[in-house]
Amino acid sequence: FAEAKAGIQAGDVVLEVDGRKIDSLEKLRIEMIRHPNGTMVPVKVKRGDETLTKQVESMRSGFHDSKPPMLMLVEPIAGSSLRSMGVEEKDEIVSVNGKRVYVQHEADALLKQNVDKDVTLEIRRRGPTFDNDDKLRTVTLRLPKKVWYEIPRDDNVIEARVGNVMDDHAASGILKTGDYILRLGDKKIASWPQMKSVIEVSGGTPIPVTVRRDGEEKTFTITPAKGEGGKGLLGIGPYEKMGNVFADVKPGSFYDRMGIQTGDKLVKIEGFSGDVSFEGIPKQKVPAVWGVREAGPLKIAIEVERGGKRVPLTLTAEPKEEGDLAAAGFQTLDEGWLKGGLKSGASMPFRRRPFLEAVKVGLVEPIDITVMTVDILKKVLTGGESAKGFSGPIGIMQASYAFAERAFGNFVWLLCLITVNLGIFNLLPIPILDGGHNVLLGIEVVRKWFGKPPPSEKFIAGFQYVGLAFILSLFVFVTYNDIFRLIGRG
Repeated sequence: FAEAKAGIQAGDVVLEVDGRKIDSLEKLRIEMIRHPNGTMVPVKVKRGDETLTKQVESMRSGFHDSKPPMLMLVEPIAGSSLRSMGVEEKDEIVSVNGKRVYVQHEADALLKQNVDKDVTLEIRRRGPTFDNDDKLRTVTLRLPKKVWYEIPRDDNVIEARVGNVMDDHAASGILKTGDYILRLGDKKIASWPQMKSVIEVSGGTPIPVTVRRDGEEKTFTITPAKGEGGKGLLGIGPYEKMGNVFADVKPGSFYDRMGIQTGDKLVKIEGFSGDVSFEGIPKQKVPAVWGVREAGPLKIAIEVERGGKRVPLTLTAEPKEEGDLAAAGFQTLDEGWLKGGLKSGASMPFRRRPFLEAVKVGLVEPIDITVMTVDILKKVLTGGESAKGFSGPIGIMQASYAFAERAFGNFVWLLCLITVNLGIFNLLPIPILDGGHNVLLGIEVVRKWFGKPPPSEKFIAGFQYVGLAFILSLFVFVTYNDIFRLIGRG
């Protein structure tokens, strides 16, 4: 992403963008996408005790999507040691045993390493005025031992099949969902990690990409973008539905210990021989054979096809000892591979402004939203922004629910944004809208200057029908965008 490319790091506090004060990551995103694409924008950040200025390139909105820390705690379990130490809901984990953390999986891994050991946490409790962010509390607690039984998430056995293709990234408009990546340059690719390792060292360098699409091989030349640390990025994700071919079984791995070989095809799980894949078939209670985590011992009987023959095997989940987060009082996840993991959310604390500041911000915000809307419309019309970002009724409902969950003030802000957007859209010179009526009035005035009668009823009717067709087409388009994002492919 653009901020990472410019050297902004996790934990940096954004202070200003091009001289404008920033008080949220959403505000950062808005300010960045208002600038023309390719503009180098000065962004001032605080890193520890230093104040730094980074030059960030303005890009399409998809490249400006920095996230807040994901370690705001859910309410600790009543009667637990964590609760007795005064830790409350919405407190944030800042560090684990002296190591700063910003995302859930980092904190989760560090906590679980402490089996029957004391672990020290730094906790932040943000007040509504944000004037105590640097005041941290320290709590020390012990995590008892918990044994889980796992069939690991080994990405090496996953084929390099393209899933989501992100808009405005290197592979956009070139690769398609369902493509199998066969070669990168002259290197054969079997698995997703193999593909990723080649792309990460190819940032900024054109590379031939050979894929299998609909039974045919096709080769394209793609230049991976440079991401954080200079790593190359194509802007693709793995295919949503897992396959049934063990792409690359590494020596010493779990699947190697279970007797599976590279190229084996999974054909049966626990006696079921239908359309099976690594993720099983949950609706028919066919268990997964990849990324499984249970509280008790587990064995799964499978069959693989190898060289034209069926080979029966048994996968035995292996025990793993780790710190028990639930016993210490943390709320934990209860499904799938993340079972027993730390449950936390994005850091979105409630902010209360002084009255006069709130009035000032309330007056300025609608103006900012108006300017932002006009700027983004300009970028869409000139190709600087993708129209795939437009949302319709479904997207508005989803956003309304998400903003209402945060706080009433967030919901009101969203209503303001929607209102301004509708107002500006209504003034566009599109037939059937108020802007279109203004166009008709303008035509009538011009014709009057030249001594001609007003436009005929037939002309006006045709004019309105054109506008109606446009509005209906736009409605279908934005609804398609919403549905596409809803199913995880947009």
